[in-house]
Amino acid sequence: MGTLHWLQALAEVVPSIAQEKVGAGGYMVLRPDSGDPIEAVLAALDAAEKVFGVDTNKKGYKVPCGCGVIQGDGINLRMLSKILTAVMEKGFSAEVSTFLVASPGRFIDCIGKWHAGNLSIVVE
Repeated sequence: MGTLHWLQALAEVVPSIAQEKVGAGGYMVLRPDSGDPIEAVLAALDAAEKVFGVDTNKKGYKVPCGCGVIQGDGINLRMLSKILTAVMEKGFSAEVSTFLVASPGRFIDCIGKWHAGNLSIVVE
């Protein structure tokens, strides 16, 4: 899904199905597939705020109600840092975003000297 289709889905599809999913006790996860990772995550969080509303955590950051974001495309340690900085600058908590690294080689490139134990992550 390209950026234009992603934005269209956030504006049209998510609002049309969100209440049914959350009303049934579900949790909606928004997962962009391509485009600029920073823009894709921020667009998803903006849509989540509009559609689901937000709570504010103890540190004063926004947390969408019943919704989160998974970003898997283009993730490495540098991009992860840029995304999290942008997320927090927009006032959102980092707790609502999850990041995927698709291959073991990219995982090693991503974490370098760190490991799953000290980053609190899971590798499948």
